Amino acid sequence: MERRTEPQTLETKVERLEARVTTLEQLPDKLDQLSGQISHLRNEMHAEFSAIRKEIKAGDEETRRVLNAGIDDVNTRIDHINATLHEVDAKFDKVDARFDEVNARFEKVDVRLDEVVAQNANIVKKSDDLLLQARALYENEIER
Repeated sequence: MERRTEPQTLETKVERLEARVTTLEQLPDKLDQLSGQISHLRNEMHAEFSAIRKEIKAGDEETRRVLNAGIDDVNTRIDHINATLHEVDAKFDKVDARFDEVNARFEKVDVRLDEVVAQNANIVKKSDDLLLQARALYENEIER
Protein backbone atom coordinates (compact mmCIF):
# COMPACT_ATOMS: atom_id res chain seq x y z
CA MET A 1 0.00 0.00 0.00
CA GLU A 2 1.12 3.33 -0.85
CA ARG A 3 1.13 5.79 1.85
CA ARG A 4 0.18 9.17 0.94
CA THR A 5 1.94 11.98 2.58
CA GLU A 6 -0.16 14.84 3.23
CA PRO A 7 1.30 18.13 2.38
CA GLN A 8 2.88 19.84 5.33
CA THR A 9 1.93 23.24 6.26
CA LEU A 10 4.43 25.99 6.27
CA GLU A 11 4.09 26.27 10.02
CA THR A 12 4.95 22.58 10.53
CA LYS A 13 7.91 22.88 8.21
CA VAL A 14 9.17 25.94 10.10
CA GLU A 15 8.70 24.19 13.49
CA ARG A 16 10.64 21.16 12.28
CA LEU A 17 13.33 23.39 10.84
CA GLU A 18 13.58 25.36 14.11
CA ALA A 19 13.89 22.08 16.06
CA ARG A 20 16.69 20.97 13.77
CA VAL A 21 18.45 24.31 14.05
CA THR A 22 18.13 24.16 17.87
CA THR A 23 19.70 20.69 17.80
CA LEU A 24 22.47 21.96 15.53
CA GLU A 25 23.06 24.94 17.79
CA GLN A 26 23.67 22.54 20.71
CA LEU A 27 26.33 20.60 18.75
CA PRO A 28 29.25 23.00 19.43
CA ASP A 29 28.66 22.70 23.22
CA LYS A 30 28.43 18.93 22.93
CA LEU A 31 31.59 18.89 20.79
CA ASP A 32 33.36 21.06 23.37
CA GLN A 33 32.28 18.66 26.13
CA LEU A 34 33.37 15.65 24.07
CA SER A 35 36.66 17.37 23.22
CA GLY A 36 37.23 18.05 26.92
CA GLN A 37 36.49 14.42 27.78
CA ILE A 38 38.85 13.21 25.04
CA SER A 39 41.55 15.61 26.26
CA HIS A 40 41.02 14.43 29.85
CA LEU A 41 41.18 10.78 28.71
CA ARG A 42 44.32 11.53 26.71
CA ASN A 43 45.99 13.13 29.77
CA GLU A 44 45.00 10.18 31.97
CA MET A 45 46.33 7.68 29.41
CA HIS A 46 49.55 9.66 29.03
CA ALA A 47 50.03 9.65 32.81
CA GLU A 48 49.28 5.91 33.02
CA PHE A 49 51.61 5.07 30.15
CA SER A 50 54.34 7.19 31.74
CA ALA A 51 53.85 5.34 35.03
CA ILE A 52 53.98 1.99 33.22
CA ARG A 53 57.17 3.05 31.40
CA LYS A 54 58.74 4.01 34.73
CA GLU A 55 57.74 0.64 36.24
CA ILE A 56 59.15 -1.20 33.22
CA LYS A 57 62.36 0.83 33.41
CA ALA A 58 62.66 0.14 37.15
CA GLY A 59 62.03 -3.55 36.46
CA ASP A 60 64.65 -3.54 33.71
CA GLU A 61 67.16 -1.88 36.03
CA GLU A 62 66.40 -4.42 38.78
CA THR A 63 66.71 -7.27 36.30
CA ARG A 64 70.03 -5.84 35.08
CA ARG A 65 71.24 -5.47 38.67
CA VAL A 66 70.27 -9.06 39.57
CA LEU A 67 71.77 -10.47 36.36
CA ASN A 68 75.00 -8.51 36.83
CA ALA A 69 75.24 -9.75 40.43
CA GLY A 70 74.68 -13.31 39.20
CA ILE A 71 77.25 -12.92 36.45
CA ASP A 72 79.76 -11.47 38.93
CA ASP A 73 79.13 -14.42 41.26
CA VAL A 74 79.64 -16.92 38.42
CA ASN A 75 82.81 -15.12 37.31
CA THR A 76 84.12 -15.21 40.89
CA ARG A 77 83.41 -18.94 41.07
CA ILE A 78 85.08 -19.54 37.72
CA ASP A 79 88.14 -17.56 38.87
CA HIS A 80 88.27 -19.69 42.04
CA ILE A 81 87.94 -22.89 39.99
CA ASN A 82 90.70 -21.71 37.65
CA ALA A 83 92.98 -20.93 40.59
CA THR A 84 92.25 -24.36 42.08
CA LEU A 85 92.92 -26.02 38.72
CA HIS A 86 96.27 -24.20 38.47
CA GLU A 87 97.18 -25.46 41.95
CA VAL A 88 96.16 -29.01 41.04
CA ASP A 89 98.06 -28.70 37.76
CA ALA A 90 101.19 -27.61 39.65
CA LYS A 91 100.81 -30.57 42.03
CA PHE A 92 100.40 -32.94 39.07
CA ASP A 93 103.53 -31.48 37.52
CA LYS A 94 105.44 -32.25 40.74
CA VAL A 95 104.02 -35.78 40.88
CA ASP A 96 104.83 -36.25 37.21
CA ALA A 97 108.43 -35.13 37.84
CA ARG A 98 108.65 -37.61 40.72
CA PHE A 99 107.34 -40.38 38.46
CA ASP A 100 109.96 -39.41 35.89
CA GLU A 101 112.64 -39.81 38.62
CA VAL A 102 111.19 -43.18 39.68
CA ASN A 103 110.98 -44.28 36.04
CA ALA A 104 114.64 -43.32 35.52
CA ARG A 105 115.58 -45.35 38.59
CA PHE A 106 113.58 -48.34 37.30
CA GLU A 107 115.35 -48.06 33.95
CA LYS A 108 118.70 -48.17 35.78
CA VAL A 109 117.49 -51.19 37.76
CA ASP A 110 116.36 -52.83 34.51
CA VAL A 111 119.81 -52.23 32.97
CA ARG A 112 121.49 -53.60 36.10
CA LEU A 113 119.11 -56.59 36.13
CA ASP A 114 119.89 -57.27 32.47
CA GLU A 115 123.61 -57.17 33.38
CA VAL A 116 123.07 -59.58 36.30
CA VAL A 117 120.99 -61.92 34.12
CA ALA A 118 123.74 -61.82 31.49
CA GLN A 119 126.38 -62.52 34.17
CA ASN A 120 124.30 -65.39 35.57
CA ALA A 121 123.87 -66.83 32.07
CA ASN A 122 127.64 -66.56 31.62
CA ILE A 123 128.24 -68.21 35.01
CA VAL A 124 125.74 -70.99 34.17
CA LYS A 125 127.47 -71.54 30.84
CA LYS A 126 130.86 -71.66 32.52
CA SER A 127 129.44 -74.00 35.18
CA ASP A 128 128.03 -76.25 32.49
CA ASP A 129 131.40 -76.19 30.70
CA LEU A 130 133.25 -77.00 33.95
CA LEU A 131 130.81 -79.81 34.71
CA LEU A 132 131.37 -81.25 31.25
CA GLN A 133 135.11 -80.98 31.74
CA ALA A 134 134.83 -82.54 35.20
CA ARG A 135 132.72 -85.41 33.85
CA ALA A 136 135.17 -85.94 31.01
CA LEU A 137 138.06 -86.02 33.52
CA TYR A 138 136.10 -88.36 35.78
CA GLU A 139 135.35 -90.68 32.91
CA ASN A 140 138.99 -90.57 31.82
CA GLU A 141 140.08 -91.46 35.35
CA ILE A 142 137.65 -94.31 35.54
CA GLU A 143 138.79 -95.73 32.23
CA ARG A 144 142.35 -95.79 33.31
